[in-house]
Amino acid sequence: MDASDILDAGYALESTFATWCDDLLARAAPHLDLGLGVVLFVIEHDGPDGPTISANHTVGCAASLVDRLASALLESGGVHAASLGDAGVVEVWTMTLHDDTHKTLYLIAPSAQPIASSRTRKSTWDAVTSHLGRGLALHGRLTRSGARALVVHLAQAKREPTPTRVSAPSWDDVSQGRWSIVTRVEYDSRRWLVACANPADLADPRRLTPREDEAARLAMTGEAMKVIASDLDVATVTAAALVSRAMKKLGAITRGDLLALARLGPGFVLAPVDVRLVAFPEPRAKAVDGQLPRSEHAVAALSVQGLSNQEIAARLGRSVRTVANQLSSVYKKLRLASRNELAAWWRAMPTDSSSKRSS
Repeated sequence: MDASDILDAGYALESTFATWCDDLLARAAPHLDLGLGVVLFVIEHDGPDGPTISANHTVGCAASLVDRLASALLESGGVHAASLGDAGVVEVWTMTLHDDTHKTLYLIAPSAQPIASSRTRKSTWDAVTSHLGRGLALHGRLTRSGARALVVHLAQAKREPTPTRVSAPSWDDVSQGRWSIVTRVEYDSRRWLVACANPADLADPRRLTPREDEAARLAMTGEAMKVIASDLDVATVTAAALVSRAMKKLGAITRGDLLALARLGPGFVLAPVDVRLVAFPEPRAKAVDGQLPRSEHAVAALSVQGLSNQEIAARLGRSVRTVANQLSSVYKKLRLASRNELAAWWRAMPTDSSSKRSS
């Protein structure tokens, strides 16, 4: 099971609570729906009349069954299939999450058939549950700090006379799940990776397989997909799938994001909570004085404006082959792999375009 989407929702720390719940259910439901739908209940425990259901979020579950599940939760604190036999329920799968604000979340998937579960699947869901619990606790604490809470905490941490610093995790720490990537934020004219270290017995389920790890390392070198496929001794489509899965698990949009993970600077500890968040600065996009001659700079500048090779050739009075060769040279020098990555690099550079070209 690929838990990437589910954990990405769990670590969405700056969404509203209702959005957090909706997104979590939407991403978990395809993995959990056993034929009778999936329900996410939010129970408040601090009311004068005892526990109450403050919200429910459903996907494909009949209203009558939702009511039965809700009644069972309030009456006995759990859902037992034996009490739902007349509704066609044979077994019930339940995930329970607690935060520190007197809330409990129950993610429930009733089934009309016995639920088959392998040891591997159970182990994966146990880890997902633990990580979602951490995400819920972090979400509750950060949202009490108001909008853009992560940036607020990062700004405060940097202003401390003696801020708590943490060495950056290694590539292996991230790729093997010893650290969890939470999000990326923009602050102080650069991008920061927000992450948290995991206990030894709680590796992130999004960790890379050995083949995904190998493919990601090759992708960071800027090699073409055909070369990566050759090095891995697999078909090009298989290599592309491995790189794509690795990037998805690591929250990387471009190959440059993968490279940034391997070059993080020392981080700042954010607000002290049970699960300690750390913000690590990603390497700044560096000027490449002396690397791009004017002829290549002109081609790159038009490329990031969205012009095709044919249009660039017509604009500059060059052949299409020359433009293609010059673009390839730009990619190689800047360690990029595509027009999209070139555009992202270009946007990150200083506005003075002279810093991007040489004479």
